[in-house]
Amino acid sequence: MLAELRGSGSDLSRDRLSALSELSFAYAEKSHKRAYYLAAAVYAYAFLLPRDQGVVKPVDPRNRLAADLYNLGLTLGLAAPEGDQVLLQAGNRPLPFGALELTVEPDDFLWGGYRMSRFVAVGEFEVRGL
Repeated sequence: MLAELRGSGSDLSRDRLSALSELSFAYAEKSHKRAYYLAAAVYAYAFLLPRDQGVVKPVDPRNRLAADLYNLGLTLGLAAPEGDQVLLQAGNRPLPFGALELTVEPDDFLWGGYRMSRFVAVGEFEVRGL
């Protein structure tokens, strides 16, 4: 179904990108395949930052969902095998329809004079005991 919805992948409308992002994430949740988490992030990114399809409407309720799917898709798609860290390392990552070439700029990991090296996902933290 996802492949049919995607078609050739060229000229995907914002409606189709939104649907592909949601459906890819839903499939990733059931299958636990990292490639589909990353696909959800790629589709959400394309939805939020369209190339030639005009300006994003600020009141479109899908914007918040797309931002959440982008963040969670990257976090879960780049998770370490143990699942306790996010691996921000350069290299190719498989997608259901190809590959994602991930590049890393070492200077982007500097903050306040410190080099960040260990990334922990906080999107699914649970607070107990308050």
